[in-house]
Amino acid sequence: MTRRLVALLRLPVDDYLAALDVFLRGISVPSGLAALLAALACWWIYLPVHELLHALGCVAGGGSVTRLEIDAIYGAAGRRHPGVGQAALFGAALPLALVPFGALAGDYYEMGSIIVSRLTALVVTDFPLERWRGDDLPLLIETLAGQGLSGLDVLGLSLSTLLGGALAFLTYAAGVAWSRLLETAPSATSASPR
Repeated sequence: MTRRLVALLRLPVDDYLAALDVFLRGISVPSGLAALLAALACWWIYLPVHELLHALGCVAGGGSVTRLEIDAIYGAAGRRHPGVGQAALFGAALPLALVPFGALAGDYYEMGSIIVSRLTALVVTDFPLERWRGDDLPLLIETLAGQGLSGLDVLGLSLSTLLGGALAFLTYAAGVAWSRLLETAPSATSASPR
């Protein structure tokens, strides 16, 4: 069990370092710049689409969206020496591959907080479900500190963060499992003739 947990926790780091190792062999300045620009462009395209999908999910679930805010800060390596095109693909894939970890204090914290707050409400009378919820953990901590952070708040925020982290690692592991399944699945064009 411990070996599997360690393997799960190391998986994104090992994958990133392996991809980076292959990518950096023989990289040129244009390739490096292409990777960096593609990573930034992908992130700036991904983030608004991601937030709009949140809004769509809210509306599809019967809710309403009155405001959508995006902070101003948000604006696969091959086996041969990377050219500019391959470097661009690597840069574009990087933000997408690491999304779960970039969202540890955002969406993944919020997923954890939904579960933890619902469990807390089962045992704490009149517990406000929204107290620990939000997709900006630093802002939530600042807000709660201004209201008087209780021991229960510290425990709830901590458990929500840990659960969100576990969900991020599980999401990454599910993506790896899916990609491995796709790599090993026989394609229709490679079927043996009768």
